[in-house]
Amino acid sequence: MTNSELLSPGENIRPQLTMDQAKQLVTKYYGFECESISELDGYDDKNFKVAVRGNHEQDKNEQYVLKILNSLDSRTVDFIEGQNELLLYLFNKNITCPVPQPTITKSYYTIVQLESGKHIVRLMNYITGVTLLIASNLPDYIFSQIGTFTSNLDNVMKICIEARICQSLTMGVYTSSLDPGNAYVLTTSKPGWKVLREMRSMTNEELFQKWRELPLVE
Repeated sequence: MTNSELLSPGENIRPQLTMDQAKQLVTKYYGFECESISELDGYDDKNFKVAVRGNHEQDKNEQYVLKILNSLDSRTVDFIEGQNELLLYLFNKNITCPVPQPTITKSYYTIVQLESGKHIVRLMNYITGVTLLIASNLPDYIFSQIGTFTSNLDNVMKICIEARICQSLTMGVYTSSLDPGNAYVLTTSKPGWKVLREMRSMTNEELFQKWRELPLVE
């Protein structure tokens, strides 16, 4: 890992741009005219839900997510290319996931220069739904299915989950110190520390057994 891939203390890596600038990116690089645009939650990236006017009559209500990566992740182009290939592979296997859309030059990303630095820009298909964070009255079997799927991957997944929680908690505090108005980055803090402590106190088998014991039906 080079110094250019590390986050410097106090460095603000979040993209800085207006709604109008975001709309211009959609038109310039993807050839769509925005019908509407709204900002979505995000940590260090900027995400916009856009409704575009399609090229054909039946395409008028197409919806996408314009994702502008932070300046740190934008330095690792090979990682983004690999991520795009993975998403396209999953899509071709009929797995629902965000799919990068080609630019007018047939690339699945572009790099733009903003006031905040160089940022990778992608347009992804919009998937209708809600996140687990705001979903209510979910039956227990949903969580059982999530846990069972995770446990079937491999025991190393426990470490990966713990590492991802640590990353989320740490980056949430850091981003909040730079952007106090972004309340979204701290939404996982209160439950996150509790979950992390509980997971750390369990063995792999104890954790997976707990997931398996959740009811499979309502």
